[in-house]
Order: sequence, then C-alpha cells, then structure tokens
Amino acid sequence: GYLAFFDRLVSVDLLHLDDLGAERSTDWVLEQLYAIVDRRYNDQRSIVFTTNLEEPELTEQVGARTVSRLVEMCDGNPLPLFGEDRHVLGEKGVVVRVFSDFQCPYCQRLAREVLPALKAMAREGRLRLAYRHFPLYEIHPEAVPAAVASECAAAQGAFWAYHDLLMAGSGWDYPALARRLGLDPKAFQACLEDPASRAPVEADRALAERLGLPGTPSVFVGPFRLPNPFDLERYRDYLALAEAL
Repeated sequence: GYLAFFDRLVSVDLLHLDDLGAERSTDWVLEQLYAIVDRRYNDQRSIVFTTNLEEPELTEQVGARTVSRLVEMCDGNPLPLFGEDRHVLGEKGVVVRVFSDFQCPYCQRLAREVLPALKAMAREGRLRLAYRHFPLYEIHPEAVPAAVASECAAAQGAFWAYHDLLMAGSGWDYPALARRLGLDPKAFQACLEDPASRAPVEADRALAERLGLPGTPSVFVGPFRLPNPFDLERYRDYLALAEAL
C-alpha cells in the first residue's frame, strides 16, 4: 500500500526526483512530496532532483516549503542531475533514460529484446525514451567513435536510425552506415573530424560516473534506476511508481 511506498521513498539511500514541477499536482500530492523531502532532510538522506523551472516557478508549482528544504539540502546551490535530454522518442510521459555503449553486447541485447517495446510505448504517449552515452572505452575501442558517429547522425536528424544500425551489429564503417541512411556524406565526415563532436559523448560519460553507474546498460525510469533493465514487466511497475510522484 501507500505507507510501504512512502517508507521506501524516505529510506532509500539516494532518491532521484526527475523533472520536478513539470505538471501541476493536487494539494494531497504536494503534501506527500513535502513530507518525503522533509523526512529525508531530517534523516540526512540525499535527494537529487532535476527541473526545467527557475526557483520562483518551481515554488509556484510545488510549494515554498518543499523548495526551501531542497535548496537547504543542496547547500544553497542546486545542481541539475540529468540535464537536458537530446535524443528523445515520445512527446509525453515519464522519461526512461538508457545509458548505453554501442559496442557492449549487453546493450545490443537490450536494443533487441527491450527497446522495441519501449519505443512502441513512446509512440503511444506512455513514456519518453532518452538515450545517454556511457562508452566503456577501457574495454571497447569502438565505443567512443561509434558514439561520436551517432551524434553526427543526430545532427542530420537520424540518431535513432543510426543507433539501430549500430546496435544491430552492422559494423564500424561509420560513413558507410551514414550512406545507408541517405545522410549527407560530406557533412557527416566533417562532423566526424570535428573535435567538438566528442563533447556531448564525454559529458554523458562524466554524468554516468557522477551517478556511480556500475556499467552498461543502466536504465532510469524517472528518478528510479532499474535493478534489471532486461525485465520488461519491471518497467511497468517503475513507471507506475514514477507517475505517482
């Protein structure tokens, strides 16, 4: 029941609140949110949260008491957790963030076995699916080049199509994959050779390290990291939890 859910939220080691204030909540939900934040504040348990709102707008959405507590917990200097999502499928719903590596065989398995269902749910408006780079370059020499190539495909509006080719094991001839998708070859090659194209890949990798992610694939459903990203039924459970926040 709800009490068990509440106890879980206040006792978990690290609580993530994603896209705080994005939707107007009922007074009851706002009271529960404050109770959770206040309890964790008093128990000295950490909270990390993201929001696209400035403090006055956030205060209007979730209440001054909650914002005040959150600012105190951040020592007066709140920092974003995930930042802006760039490679997103879907227009509404909880954000499911996949931290992945194109050369990781487990990530390729996730792309085959789980992502098709998540993409279908995104098309139905039940969630938003976002990709984040977590290239394990220590063991995967093509992880960073593949990630950079996917960014170059994204610059031409073809991130997910290029993602699917890479995850299908189509090889590491990045210009050839771009030609298969009909991308502008000169623009693609120029992007590959531009050192600035590595910046979003490196930023995502740094974020994964700050989050303490154990490896790839790692998946967040809203603020919750899934213990087993291959268990599709658990996505539905965690979506329900995230929607209840």
